[in-house]
Amino acid sequence: MEIRKPTAAIIVNPVSGKGQAEAVGVAINEYASSIGYSTVVCIPDSKKEALLETRRLARETDRVVVVGGDGMVHLGFNACAQQQAVLGVVPTGTGNDFARALGIPADPGVATKVAFGDVRSMSGLKASDAVGNSVWIATVATAGFSVAVNNRASKMIRPKGSSKYTLASIQESVKLGAWNADYIIDGKRHKAEVLMIAVANTSTFGGGMKIAPDADPFSDEFSLVIIGKTNRRTFLRLLPKVFSGAHVDHPAVTTMLATSLELEIRRAEVLQEVQGDGERLETIMTKFELVPNVVKLACNN
Repeated sequence: MEIRKPTAAIIVNPVSGKGQAEAVGVAINEYASSIGYSTVVCIPDSKKEALLETRRLARETDRVVVVGGDGMVHLGFNACAQQQAVLGVVPTGTGNDFARALGIPADPGVATKVAFGDVRSMSGLKASDAVGNSVWIATVATAGFSVAVNNRASKMIRPKGSSKYTLASIQESVKLGAWNADYIIDGKRHKAEVLMIAVANTSTFGGGMKIAPDADPFSDEFSLVIIGKTNRRTFLRLLPKVFSGAHVDHPAVTTMLATSLELEIRRAEVLQEVQGDGERLETIMTKFELVPNVVKLACNN
C-alpha cells in the first residue's frame, strides 16, 4: 500500500524582494521536496489570479506557503481561513509586519523551515460591509490618518523599505486634521473626533510601528487603539514612540480589548475607507469581529 505524500503549494509574488522572490520560491520547493512533500509552485500574473489560485490550492493541499510581503499574507490568510490547509509565510516584502509580529524569521531559509514546522491556530478579524460582504484581516485594520499615510507611501518610489511609512507620516502631518468617528464597541456607542483608529489582531503595522503592543493573535479579543484629535507638534512627538509601543501611555491615546466594533468614520461628511493588512478593501467595511481559530499557521511563536 502506497503511503500518501503530504502536499504543499508555494505561491510567489514575483516582484517581491527586489525580484528575488522567485529564487526563494525555488529554494522552498527544493526543501519541501527533500522532506517528503509533493509540491506545486504558482507564480501568478495578477492579483486576481493569485487570489483564485491560492483559494483553489488551499482546498486541495495540506500546506500553502506564500512568498512576499503583507499583501501576500492577506491573500494567503483569506484563502486558508476556516480551511484544513496550514498557512506558511516566507517574508520577502517591504513591511513584513505579519512576520514580525508572529516571530517568523526574516531570513528566507530559516523562515522556510518554520513554514513546514509546528502549527498553531490563530484568530482573525472578520470585516464586513453594510450589505454582508466580508474579508478576513490577519494583522490590523485602520481608519483615518493611517489610511492617508498608507495611500501616500504606496505612491512613493523612495525611500525604499519600511522608512517610507515614517516619511509619509511626516509629510501627511502637514495637513493634519480630524475624522469624525461614530462607533459601537461590544454594544456601547461612542462618538469622537479622532486622528486614527486601529483594530489590531497583531501588534505592528506600517513597517514596524508597534501600534498595538498588547495585541495577541492567539486570544479571543482584538486590541482597539484610538488616537484622538491632536495638533501637529504633539503628533510629531508621539510618532517616534509608536515604534516601541510607548505611545499608548500618552493621554491622547485610548486602548482597550474588545470582540466587536461597528464603525463609521467620516471627513467633511464623506464616509471614509478602512484598510486591512495595508490593503485597500473593495468596499467600506463597517463591522469588525474577532473570530478565534480561523487559520492554522506554521510558526514558532
